[in-house]
Amino acid sequence: MNGIQMSNRAVFIYQNAFSQTGGIQTFNKYFISALEKIKNTHAGMTAELVGIYDNEKDVKTSLPFQTLGSSKLGAFTHIIKNAKRFDTFIFAHVNLAPLAIALRLLNPKARIIFCTHGIEIWKKLPRATEWIMNRSTVLTVSSFSMDELKKYNPRLKDIRLFPNCIKVKENISELSNPFDPKNFNILSVTRLSKTERLKGIDTVIKALPMIKEKIPNVKYSVIGKGDDVERLKKLADDLSVSEYVNFLGFVDDIDAYYQHSDIFTLPSKKEGFGIVYLEAMQYKKPVIAVNYGGPTDVIVDGETGYLCEYDDAACLAEKIVRLHEDSALSKQIGEAGYVRLIEQFTFEKFTQNLQYVLMGS
Repeated sequence: MNGIQMSNRAVFIYQNAFSQTGGIQTFNKYFISALEKIKNTHAGMTAELVGIYDNEKDVKTSLPFQTLGSSKLGAFTHIIKNAKRFDTFIFAHVNLAPLAIALRLLNPKARIIFCTHGIEIWKKLPRATEWIMNRSTVLTVSSFSMDELKKYNPRLKDIRLFPNCIKVKENISELSNPFDPKNFNILSVTRLSKTERLKGIDTVIKALPMIKEKIPNVKYSVIGKGDDVERLKKLADDLSVSEYVNFLGFVDDIDAYYQHSDIFTLPSKKEGFGIVYLEAMQYKKPVIAVNYGGPTDVIVDGETGYLCEYDDAACLAEKIVRLHEDSALSKQIGEAGYVRLIEQFTFEKFTQNLQYVLMGS
């Protein structure tokens, strides 16, 4: 990366990165870290941040930043005041298109970059949003999202694949086991919101009556909080599997859960990518997801994990039982997933991809 001159004056405008948790927030934090790394190795580049919903006390970065106290009006005011200060404006979400339109009117020569993710672009975009994105570079995290965006918005010209990542830990130490070691532990990590019921937690619960017949010591642990927990608990109670399910709520440090789980699954139909799959693969865990959306970029079915159709509890149960009964297969798939992570989804590759974008490559 050294030796390449960059003169970008870039600003990254995002909704939230540090004050909330979730896949997009994690992406934003990695994006900010990548900007820091590029700026530190290219003397001619400056980069700043504008966080619309972040609390100032939560922000952790060496870059100059401004938080706007959740004010959309403040975001517009900031764009108006700073339209000529930067030559590259990076918007973290398609919902920020109105800000980008205002910017285009004030500074027609500015380069605009959009980061896009999943379900928000799997449809025909509003005319004004399509207009500004047709005059922008559009980054999207998976081949599936790229194909959906092109299918519904064929006039968009500059769409680029920009995969997610994690910072792979080196020399991982043995962490204290948070599970009962006598159990066969299945893990999911997600928000449990009524507005996000396509996450597939109910599918795992519906699979448990089949799983427990073959694996009596199974325990399903769900990390995450939200207003859908009571419905899911009732579903488990209705299916007489409550004793096999543990809702853990928010967990500050989830590494030990990944490390000591036997299988990770999130059979969700709304993942634009799914960073949680990478987090499990880092610990060489076999991963089961849905044959739809971003996970199809991450998981090679039968090689680095398994893919089932959405809401197919029988398929999910069969794959889990197979991995339980064949520990050599489970280890093989977990190790293959780790190799795929290292080859394609590291923070170093993410940073390199961002550098190419900022260079106009």
